[in-house]
Amino acid sequence: MMVSIFHLLPLLLTVAGAYRYPIPATFNVLSYGALPNRITDNTKAFLRAWNDACEHDGGGRVLIPRGTYMLDSVVFVGPCKGPVAFIIKGSLEASSNPTQFFVDHWITFKYIDQLTVGGGGYLLGHGGAGWHYNDCATNSRCRPLPVVSAVQAKGQKPSMIVADQMI
Repeated sequence: MMVSIFHLLPLLLTVAGAYRYPIPATFNVLSYGALPNRITDNTKAFLRAWNDACEHDGGGRVLIPRGTYMLDSVVFVGPCKGPVAFIIKGSLEASSNPTQFFVDHWITFKYIDQLTVGGGGYLLGHGGAGWHYNDCATNSRCRPLPVVSAVQAKGQKPSMIVADQMI
């Protein structure tokens, strides 16, 4: 008895469809104590969520729900055990306090393969609040001002995004 490929096609499609890619674990920053109130420094909560997503076998997703979250200077470091998605649905807001300006970064991702940053949220860097502190045109020893975001792959210099923007 000869069986045509057309007779086997529904069976093959059923078997192929049975394998589903696993949905990555989601690590919601609210579960780690983040408060979207524009007052609380949420850096530690974000780092705890990041560390759990990064250490999760197969990777994970850090979810920042709607709301505005104050975030101090932070470095998210790999390597991670799988792909990590940093999903910003709300807004991340930098401090406008001048004492926080003299670091060279605001948000940095280092040594991470397969990083995705997105979600339609906003990065509110308050660049205008620090511009008058930038005297680098006349001072060879000027102090660095933070950048909104820096992404650094292993062995590479960071690429920077330097304006308030939607991601």
